[in-house]
Amino acid sequence: MNVNKEFTAVGTNVTVSVTTINNGKMGNKTITVYSNRVPVGSAEINLQYLEEKTVEIPVVLESMGINKITVSDAPQLYRNVFVQESEESPVEGNPIMKRLKENPLKVSAVFVFMMFGGTLYYLRKRLFGEEPLPVEVPFKVAADKPKKNLLSGIREYLASKRQSIRKIKDKKTKL
Repeated sequence: MNVNKEFTAVGTNVTVSVTTINNGKMGNKTITVYSNRVPVGSAEINLQYLEEKTVEIPVVLESMGINKITVSDAPQLYRNVFVQESEESPVEGNPIMKRLKENPLKVSAVFVFMMFGGTLYYLRKRLFGEEPLPVEVPFKVAADKPKKNLLSGIREYLASKRQSIRKIKDKKTKL
């Protein structure tokens, strides 16, 4: 059983799709959909032996709150649909908010990217002040060393670079 909406307004159509398999005798079968143990829709299908069909049953939910949607022969399978008032808020009418609701994955990706960019900007300002210092990369030194020893002298290299940065900052503060 599947329900096409988890949140809906009062009186809005909700489509419940039910997949049935006949493992008994042939014939017609009536499938009833219940909302909080009250029948709200039904469909009749004809199934051959071991035949599988999916039926879509349109349902209109009128009771506000949580509606537990079940099917007649499988009450242990259920889906909750939250029914709320049908008033349209100012946010709903906004075309920008509609676009954001249509693309939640893009919105979250942009948000993560902006957070990452903001963090990098903050760290750069915090570490280097107003003007970032140029970074000198020793290409020749890295090419001369064997590959297995590339990381062996990293602590000493970073300590020397940190000292040179402190010297430059000290010169700036004296001016």
